[in-house]
Amino acid sequence: RFRVSERSTDSRPSVGSELRAGLAWLWRHRMLRLVAICIAVMNVTFGGTMAVFVRYAREQLGVGHQGYGLLLAVSAVGGLIGARIVPDLELRFGTAVLLRAGLLVEAGTQLALGLTHHVWTAAVVLLVFGVHATVWGVVTASRRQRVVPDELRGRIGGVYLLFSAGGMA
Repeated sequence: RFRVSERSTDSRPSVGSELRAGLAWLWRHRMLRLVAICIAVMNVTFGGTMAVFVRYAREQLGVGHQGYGLLLAVSAVGGLIGARIVPDLELRFGTAVLLRAGLLVEAGTQLALGLTHHVWTAAVVLLVFGVHATVWGVVTASRRQRVVPDELRGRIGGVYLLFSAGGMA
């Protein structure tokens, strides 16, 4: 028989206390705190862009359903390129440079898409954005893996996802 009660007889910590512990640790780590805030803000702008992207593609770029699909596919191809080149980029430039460049690409993407009426320009911007999104994701995840203690990895990953998905929402 299963009974729900306010007090758990289980000695394990609650999900809320686990998330609070992860948030406290992340908040004390300057670089991870900054990256988490950045992904939240970046996903606010990305979520806003994607919310109107169909209309943007149709009205500003003048493409139909197929053109819209191709634009999304170009971004995905950029993601594949990013996955292929991220190890070389990280070796050559390092984490800090890639993250700073990512912030510029993120801002430039929003500006360029807002200003262009040319589908080919938008396609190039989306290709570069796809590269950036994958590079950012790989660099930040691998950095978290290196600096977060083993016993906190799940909690920190959960808190980071909360920032990321929260920004998107």
